[in-house]
Amino acid sequence: MRNIFKIIHLDDNPVFFKVLERNLRRIKDIDILYRATTRKDKLEQMITDSLPDLPDLFISDLMLKDDHDATQGINFVKKINSQYPSLKIMVLSARSDQTIKEDLKPHITKYQTKSYLPRQFTKDIIALLKGENA
Repeated sequence: MRNIFKIIHLDDNPVFFKVLERNLRRIKDIDILYRATTRKDKLEQMITDSLPDLPDLFISDLMLKDDHDATQGINFVKKINSQYPSLKIMVLSARSDQTIKEDLKPHITKYQTKSYLPRQFTKDIIALLKGENA
């Protein structure tokens, strides 16, 4: 029996969202459980569902269109991590701010800027799902 990896994806940029989803679909044995474009919708959905079947990876944009700065995204990731400490979290961001990376480091598995190459992104996702360092 094959292992199907379950992913949650949160991003508000429709173009980036589609590109990332296309890359995810190219990876064998992936099931995208939830897709969302706002943190509020996703967080409420996750809490309501209580994640009976914990996903293998949560991919989240750091800053969404209604955010004034990265604080909301940082707090959201920390909350998800405290509620689901075994959940692997990959944060995507257009920002490469070292302070943000350091603040998130104990709470996430991977921080990736959105300037990544699709091929490298795919390799990183596969490595994370297999429990390897990406």
